[in-house]
Amino acid sequence: MSAVQSSPSSAKLASAQAQKLDRVIRAPFAGRVGISDVAPGALISPGTAIVSLDDVSVIRIDFSVPDRYLTTLREGLLITARPDALPGETFQGRIAQIDTRIDATTRAVKARAEFPNPGARLKPGMLVKVAIDQGLRQAPAVPESAIQFEGVQASVFLIAKGPKGQVARRTNVETGLTAGGFVEILSGLKSGDRIVADGLNRVQDGAAIGGGAPGGKGPGQPGAGGKAR
Repeated sequence: MSAVQSSPSSAKLASAQAQKLDRVIRAPFAGRVGISDVAPGALISPGTAIVSLDDVSVIRIDFSVPDRYLTTLREGLLITARPDALPGETFQGRIAQIDTRIDATTRAVKARAEFPNPGARLKPGMLVKVAIDQGLRQAPAVPESAIQFEGVQASVFLIAKGPKGQVARRTNVETGLTAGGFVEILSGLKSGDRIVADGLNRVQDGAAIGGGAPGGKGPGQPGAGGKAR
């Protein structure tokens, strides 16, 4: 009866190969590798981040929607994203998820949209503006500069008739969509109302309204009755 004996050199080779495999780092998924701050040969501890890895084939964007739009919000709805860093470019996606809870402070629900990103133009961390296509509708709108907020309550200065002429009256409004520098007004104003369009830091509730301000923009400029875009 003979026994097979392994040589010390074979055992060392097997041990070296096992140690080499222990030093191979495999990505858990396919993606793009970012910049690493770890230099070759550096000693690192378990759990240390070596490099970032991103799968950017599909970009997910989280955003909030006021609860008054819950009746029109649904999964699969088309949505458009416009990144601030890519002027003039738009990306089409769909709403993938809608949260089950409404934020008690903001009265808004969180939604998540997914955007195909074959050219990797969208990057994680980008600031984007999103718009949900709900079709056209008629509604009063005012310039963004005409609205003030106290907490979550929006208000405008309505130009009203006073004892000695026109005065500014603070009026609470409910806002809707924002587009093209204008804000949709759901309640609080009616078409044809006149408001103070800018310079709100110089206006107080009940103050008299003059004929205008330098530059052609000032108190008395009509701001309601427009078409929400």
